[in-house]
Amino acid sequence: MELLTSVNRPRICKILSVQNESATMKTFEFADDECSAATAGQFIMLWIPGVDEFPLSLSNIKSGSVSVTVKPWAEGSNSLYKMRTGELIGVRGPYGRGFQLKGRSAALVGGGTGIAPLIPLAEALLSEDREVTLLLAAKTRSELPFLAKATKLMDFDKGELILTTDDGSIGVKGQAPKTLNSLMGKKKIDMVYVCGPEFMMQKVVQLSIARGIEVQASLERIMKCAIGLCGSCCVGDLILCRDGPVLDSHELIKVEDELGLLTRDKSGRISSL
Repeated sequence: MELLTSVNRPRICKILSVQNESATMKTFEFADDECSAATAGQFIMLWIPGVDEFPLSLSNIKSGSVSVTVKPWAEGSNSLYKMRTGELIGVRGPYGRGFQLKGRSAALVGGGTGIAPLIPLAEALLSEDREVTLLLAAKTRSELPFLAKATKLMDFDKGELILTTDDGSIGVKGQAPKTLNSLMGKKKIDMVYVCGPEFMMQKVVQLSIARGIEVQASLERIMKCAIGLCGSCCVGDLILCRDGPVLDSHELIKVEDELGLLTRDKSGRISSL
């Protein structure tokens, strides 16, 4: 009960550092004991005083400090993007179910800000001596985050880094699902993890299931309470903040009529993506 109370109680944290991750993304580091105990794929609720509270995945998890990575797109993320070292944020969490470490040869497929939770996941898999292929996708080179970190992380026998961009400015020209399909034809993959734009995830999930490969996908919805009460983040019969944000193959099949097709607005009304 004490753990639950401490996780849900907002903590005020000081921004320790700010790093440009790409032309459109920044990483913010802060210290928080509860977040340092998170698993890859869990999320936090980050509060900007006087502005908004919104969910973010953890892009770095270590003892002593953690990080979130953001691209400005709404009021809260726009405000965070402008903040500097030494400024204060509010944090509660971590929440939800993260990635489950499975398989001996895993493919991690990330697009845009969806790459963020895959970095600590890759670290966790590699620490267990699993074979990892990290496939990172973006529209163009300048929008590809974590390039230096991913290169360093995968620079040994157990890891392989594959880059793909829509315009071919770095790596393979094209989109992630096509590159993944080609990869599956060349090497044995027994687990796929994906996070990114939902249209991309839909294709990766369909491709994996068609090949009989287990897949886990980290979904994103509007989240208000983060503890399963408000229901704003429903996907099918699942409440994403409680049952996800990471869903496995069986759960993804159950929500295939929504995945990549439907979402919910702030009132909970279903709308097209």
